[in-house]
Amino acid sequence: MGVIADRMTWDSEKDGLLQYLRLSTLPPEDLGEGEEDPLLSELRLMLAVAVELAEQYVGTNLDYLDDEDGGEESELPESVRLWCYRYVAWRFNRRDDRTSEGSSRGGDSITWGEEPDYSLLAPWRTVRL
Repeated sequence: MGVIADRMTWDSEKDGLLQYLRLSTLPPEDLGEGEEDPLLSELRLMLAVAVELAEQYVGTNLDYLDDEDGGEESELPESVRLWCYRYVAWRFNRRDDRTSEGSSRGGDSITWGEEPDYSLLAPWRTVRL
């Protein structure tokens, strides 16, 4: 796992991501114990993909966050977290040609087109010559 994946786990980001997407979900009553709401499962996967893409794009340039003195982890840059949230919103809005609850209510619409916009990650990218 990389620096982004270490800091952006489903457990730590679930509430923030649902708030960003303007979604409020309650598990359906017919779910058995230990089963997860299919919507949450889909969002968990989308976040994992976003984190993986961010890790690939940034490379090792954020490794310094783990090397700070005192042994305490440094915070992830907010632009990286925001990019991951926007990626999830973009994928969520494009799933099966449907729109999300947030976009149908006039929420943030991510209109990246066919490819994600990596500009929020660009300052953190490792450049190899």
